[in-house]
Amino acid sequence: GIIAVTGDDRYRFVNGLCTSKVLDAKPGQAMASCFTTKTGRSVDLTTIAVLDDSILILCSAGRLQRLYQTLDALIFPKDNVAIQDLSLALARFQLVGPQAASVLSTTPCSASPAALPAPFQAAAWGNAGLVIHISGLASSGYTVLVPVSSAVAAWKHLALGVTELDSAAARLLGGRDWEVLRVLEGVPAPDKELTLDHNPLEAALYHTVSFDKGCYVGQETIARLHTYGGLKQQLWGVIFAKETGATAVSASALLEAKIFVAQTAGAFDREEAADGVSGGGRADGRITSVME
Repeated sequence: GIIAVTGDDRYRFVNGLCTSKVLDAKPGQAMASCFTTKTGRSVDLTTIAVLDDSILILCSAGRLQRLYQTLDALIFPKDNVAIQDLSLALARFQLVGPQAASVLSTTPCSASPAALPAPFQAAAWGNAGLVIHISGLASSGYTVLVPVSSAVAAWKHLALGVTELDSAAARLLGGRDWEVLRVLEGVPAPDKELTLDHNPLEAALYHTVSFDKGCYVGQETIARLHTYGGLKQQLWGVIFAKETGATAVSASALLEAKIFVAQTAGAFDREEAADGVSGGGRADGRITSVME
């Protein structure tokens, strides 16, 4: 989903709703940011790009409606703010890897991605596109926005650039590739690791939170957890030894399975008993995303 926020009060408005510091951002800057409930629970992990006349919020497709409704409900009569859903007008691609800039530079742009002065920046790409130096993953890369009418041509152009580069150092991500990298890199996703049961700090999203920006929705709870060390759970990655034969378990079967920490060796055991008790350990969590 893509939401555009316009109006003279757009900086103050967005800054008061997300965890990152938007108020002092300049056109061309971009950042990862979380939106939370009033009690600091995770709603979505987003990318915020500041343009000359608007602020773009790139959100998860499954969170678009909720986020749009939340923004709309918090616009007061005196606010000089307007929001617009651009999700059906723009297509979004991710290009990752240390040579991703080389692929993007093959298309004329007003500013070459390789020449951007700092990470997490935004610039025009072609006649009507936008390139943002943030991939949404831990991997270095870019997010490319183009009009839907140009989406097929843009995808083919980028794919050709990756092929001609003949290097694994640049990769154009489809849905499956994105999900694999997301799990490998520990990036939380809505309805999996980003739920009303978790806050951004528990979801390993410290880098999206500004602790000196002042008030925003959910700030009091998150600040208290940070100050007093109140985190009760954290996001971890677990690698299981590959099993074969009768003991083999599919990745889908692991979803929602509980994780037990052995009391002696500290090893991870997969739940095998129907009552949720395995190996004498205690349940320390559950599996929310898997890949094979």
